[in-house]
Amino acid sequence: MINKEDIKQEEQDIQKSLNYFIIHELENTELGDVNVKGSEVKEKLLVHKGAIINTLEHCIRKMGTISNEIGEKPMDTCPEMSSIYKYSYKQIYPKDYISEGPQETSDYGYEVNKEESESAISPEKQEKMREYNRYAHQMIQAKDNLGFTKQMIDNIKENKEYKLPIRVANHLGVE
Repeated sequence: MINKEDIKQEEQDIQKSLNYFIIHELENTELGDVNVKGSEVKEKLLVHKGAIINTLEHCIRKMGTISNEIGEKPMDTCPEMSSIYKYSYKQIYPKDYISEGPQETSDYGYEVNKEESESAISPEKQEKMREYNRYAHQMIQAKDNLGFTKQMIDNIKENKEYKLPIRVANHLGVE
């Protein structure tokens, strides 16, 4: 005997297969492309660039406020971008840098002064340092995106028609 739930499940499976076919199989064909004029793409990218700049400004403001609340400036540079500073992981996670036994080297290979590592950095201050570092990493990503976006804007020819994948066109808000 055929169960209504089984029929319903089979219909859902067929719909999923059809969706998969549409999204993944047709995506790389002309059916998955949208023709867009360069001027329209450029306009949307300029809006996107403005949003990235707003993100950078927000990060800078928050990082300044947080470092003032902490009362000390970060001293470590971010490896991804040496012009951006962050708080040391030794300061934020001192217990991770305390080695067991008589040696004074942590599991991470850092020399550790146990008295410094066990200093009275409050959990609230450590959380503020982590928050600052999150903004620093967000700023790095935004700077990377800004450079990429500027390059794309410079490369676009306004009178040319571009074929964009539907997902890209949707992301840009181009129809």
